[in-house]
Amino acid sequence: MNNHNVSHENQDAASFQPTKWDMCALCQKNTKEKLQCPANARQTNQGSTYVTLAKNLTKFGECGALSPGILTRHESSKSPAMMKHAMDLVMQAVKFLNPGQIPVITADQPLFAIAKQIQWKCPEFYGENKITLLLGGLHIEMSFLKTVGTLLKDSGWVEALVNAKVATSGCAESFLNGSHVTRTRRAHRVVQTFL
Repeated sequence: MNNHNVSHENQDAASFQPTKWDMCALCQKNTKEKLQCPANARQTNQGSTYVTLAKNLTKFGECGALSPGILTRHESSKSPAMMKHAMDLVMQAVKFLNPGQIPVITADQPLFAIAKQIQWKCPEFYGENKITLLLGGLHIEMSFLKTVGTLLKDSGWVEALVNAKVATSGCAESFLNGSHVTRTRRAHRVVQTFL
């Protein structure tokens, strides 16, 4: 069995500690968070990224770099425990690399909501003066397009798009809620070009 280790490139031989794979690979501490091999997941999505990750984790375990028990633990990546652990790791990394700087985490909408709940429940550890949470770019753009759609509702914008044969009535109506970002952005560009 090969002994694979994670170490800092500047780490000297005297301070070298072998990686304990039954602990968190990054912080080397016992955590309550449990990992799960995607191949054993209860989720039904089996996309290409999902399958590739499952194969890579299996190969990683076969080469002896990961204890077999770590892949059988069950914990969702979007659980509050995993988000708290991720926030702790980011805060530790920023504190080590750039002391005094407030860490910034960007997340998509579901993870952002979980992180915000953690921030509100534990302000002494994760308060807004300790860590900054940002909504991801896609969700910011979707919110912006929905706001613009609210302003354009009942303005005749949908009818103008339909009469100009830019979009069908149902498609033009969907531009108001901004759920299909690329199509909505393109519609706004077309209108802007002709104004």
